[in-house]
Amino acid sequence: MVEKLVAARMPKKDQKIDEHGEFSLPQIPEEEIHRLTIAEDLTECERIKLLLNKKDPLQQSYVFLNASNIFKDDLQMQQEIIPLILNKLSSYSEDIQVEAGRTFQALIIGKILNVSFAEEVFTAAKFMLTQWSKSILEAWIHVYASVLPLLQTSQQDRLPETVQMAI
Repeated sequence: MVEKLVAARMPKKDQKIDEHGEFSLPQIPEEEIHRLTIAEDLTECERIKLLLNKKDPLQQSYVFLNASNIFKDDLQMQQEIIPLILNKLSSYSEDIQVEAGRTFQALIIGKILNVSFAEEVFTAAKFMLTQWSKSILEAWIHVYASVLPLLQTSQQDRLPETVQMAI
C-alpha cells in the first residue's frame, strides 16, 4: 500500500519538482496557447468556420465529432458549413478526410443532412473514391452508398445503369 502511495507522488517524466517540493508541469509556450485559443464572443457558426480553417487537425476534428449536434435542426448552419467542408475537403489531412466521411455517413443515416446537399455530397464522395488511401476509400464508399437514395429521380437518370440497380 505504501509503495502505491509513493508511486503516486513520484513525478512523471514531463513533471518537475519546484523549490517547495511541489510538482509543476512544463510551461506551455504562448504561441501554443494562442494557436489553441478561440475568442469567446464568436457565434457558433463563426467558431466552427474558424476551427475548420485552422491547420490543427485536433481542432478540425471537433467539428466532425460534434456534427450531429451542430447540424441537427439547423438548416442555416448546414448552409454555411457544409459547402465550406466540401470545398476544403481535399486540403484536410487523411485522418480528417476519413473523419469527414464517417460524419457525412452519420448525418445521412441519421436524416440530419438536408437533402438539398445530396448532389454536392455525392460529388465529393465520387472524388474521395479516387484517392489511393484504403482508409479514405472505406469511409467514403459508405457515404456514396448512403447518399444515392437521397438523389432526386431526375438526377438518378444520369447515373450509370449499374449504379441505378444498386438503388
